[in-house]
Amino acid sequence: MDEQGEAQGAESLAELLRAIPDDPSEYGPWWATEAGQEFYELLTVRIGAPISAAVNKLYGVDYEPADVANTAVTLLCQDLLPRYILKAKRPWAYLATVLKRELMKDAGAHFREDLTEDMATAATDGMMLPSMTISEAVDLTVAALTEQAPAPGLRTVVSYLADRGSSRISHVYSQAAADPGLQAEGLTRNEILAVANAVLGSRRGGASVIAGFLTDPAFNPQQSLPHRKALKKYRARMEKTAQHQEALVG
Repeated sequence: MDEQGEAQGAESLAELLRAIPDDPSEYGPWWATEAGQEFYELLTVRIGAPISAAVNKLYGVDYEPADVANTAVTLLCQDLLPRYILKAKRPWAYLATVLKRELMKDAGAHFREDLTEDMATAATDGMMLPSMTISEAVDLTVAALTEQAPAPGLRTVVSYLADRGSSRISHVYSQAAADPGLQAEGLTRNEILAVANAVLGSRRGGASVIAGFLTDPAFNPQQSLPHRKALKKYRARMEKTAQHQEALVG
């Protein structure tokens, strides 16, 4: 695909992703609309066929192009994935790589298996590749935060943020801080916001720890000044909140 075609394809994918409803109750029904069906068909034809063929050839499984499209429908409801697709230099190739790796994982393949030749062309030219699944990035993010300041329910909060992280980050912050399920885990509103700052980055574009793990297989937050500062700020906020709570009890 030439540069003009690639740019047009990226613009089209961005428009399609932005058309998907944010409300979980509207997400499923949207795929039954004319726009949703057209997007589903595009996923099936454009990346479903080459991905299913590549994975079938590698592992002797029997995936259909529709299986790839169905996997996309399942994954695109996680707000963090569209966010990083839109940030990628080649959004269609990024989405294709995520879907291929997801099918490879389901087939029992090692998640970091190299791309096959017929997919490698789409994954070059400086594309930002996902280095791991969101679940794996959650685990590493929890470990990084725990090292700084252990907290009850930390994994639950990080998973919550990973599922809902989006460009409208202020909405995620306010929803998380007011979520009764997260508060039931034992974290205060200020602690939840401290976790959100470190996990997703600040509302003014601060460093996101989970994004670092997702986009760089060798990422170490302690070796990145912005991320090291984010973790230090997280620890300071958690310690300040703990001291305040002790003062109230004492």
